[in-house]
Amino acid sequence: MIERICSDYGKKGIKLETIECKVFGGANALMPGEFGTGMKNVQMAFESLARHRIRVVATNVGGSVGRKLLYISGTGDVFVKHLNKS
Repeated sequence: MIERICSDYGKKGIKLETIECKVFGGANALMPGEFGTGMKNVQMAFESLARHRIRVVATNVGGSVGRKLLYISGTGDVFVKHLNKS
């Protein structure tokens, strides 16, 4: 997904170095552990963003519970609520 977005931006003349990114998620809610699927996805996202020189300005990743995000597009603010584990 990141690769496609970067390609689309490049076609529109957007310089990827000017983009700021915020990364959320990657909880291992079903199978806790340091190397679960959630953290593997986060690691791949960070590697892809670094490869494209996209600057990460905020993160909230990992853990054992999901998140609910509220993104305010006008300001770029993100509010995170960790969900209760059932």
